[in-house]
Amino acid sequence: EEVIQGQLSPPPTGLEAESAALFTTGSLHFLHELISTFDEEVEKILQLRVSRKAHLDLSGELPNFLESTAHIRADPDWRVLPVPPRLQNRHVDIGDMAPCDTARFIRALQSPAQGIQVDFDDGNCPTFHNQIKGIHNVILAVNRAPHISRAPVLMLRPRAWNMVEHNMMVEGKEAPGPLFDFGLLMYHCGRTLLEHQSGPFFYLSKVKSKPQPALMWLLQVSNSDHTQLHRGQVEDSATAEISRSQVWQWIRHQARLEDDSRVVSRQLVTELTKELSTELSRLCPSERTEQSLHTAADMFLEVVLKRHFPEFITSYLNLDHTFLTSQNLREEEKEEAVEIGRQRAKL
Repeated sequence: EEVIQGQLSPPPTGLEAESAALFTTGSLHFLHELISTFDEEVEKILQLRVSRKAHLDLSGELPNFLESTAHIRADPDWRVLPVPPRLQNRHVDIGDMAPCDTARFIRALQSPAQGIQVDFDDGNCPTFHNQIKGIHNVILAVNRAPHISRAPVLMLRPRAWNMVEHNMMVEGKEAPGPLFDFGLLMYHCGRTLLEHQSGPFFYLSKVKSKPQPALMWLLQVSNSDHTQLHRGQVEDSATAEISRSQVWQWIRHQARLEDDSRVVSRQLVTELTKELSTELSRLCPSERTEQSLHTAADMFLEVVLKRHFPEFITSYLNLDHTFLTSQNLREEEKEEAVEIGRQRAKL
């Protein structure tokens, strides 16, 4: 038990109580068993993804359906199983809700929407602070008013398979991010959601092919047990993904600008980035904001000038020291500001 307790980093500043509520002896044992059971298969699948991509790049083949499923596609009467009753009335959903934003999450729960996609992936900026805060907020929502059977149904979106949780080690390796998120949510919320016919329902992101055995556990459990971008909205991360992809392609293929026919080169992109960064610096309200702007500019140049294209910007930044350090400093400053406000209120 001491070994299992020692695999977790200290709680983020200001979230000591939330961490204690999440990481009980029982939940840590559950996480350890879950992750140690599936970690090897997850690692194999991630390696197969790399192998498959290399094969497609070298052979020129295009992805296609499996031959073993041809009889299903040829059967006009084949249908998927009906969705559970609570998922059938879905006229209005709130998409990509970051649960770490307590005020917005509460407003979503009190809205007349039928469902909420609770995002622990891109839209939540999955730092240790945000994951703990977000998971704790979901637990409170499931166990408090408005009653979960009458609130919008929660569709829980763990991190994608390409993300890791740096702050938990299991058998000498950092934990897969989706197993960390799923394990805590299931341990603390699964039974209550099941008893009130409100889940648990999970939204699986970035699944690239027919789920192999290591991916099937999520589907089986949910069926049987019925950056802060860099404002923290998934629309921002999607815009960043599209923009950095486009600039990387322009540099790689030496595209020409339509207005003056200049070739898009490393030098041109670097010069324009510095010009824009200097211009925007004048609008920054504080030294900290200006520092964040320059950090963002450095990270942008980092990804668009790389020889090989980073597959997901979120997974790249999740391993990037510059980004992680910037996020940790921001979270510490937020907590310090909150504490100062509390002290002033007492005075």
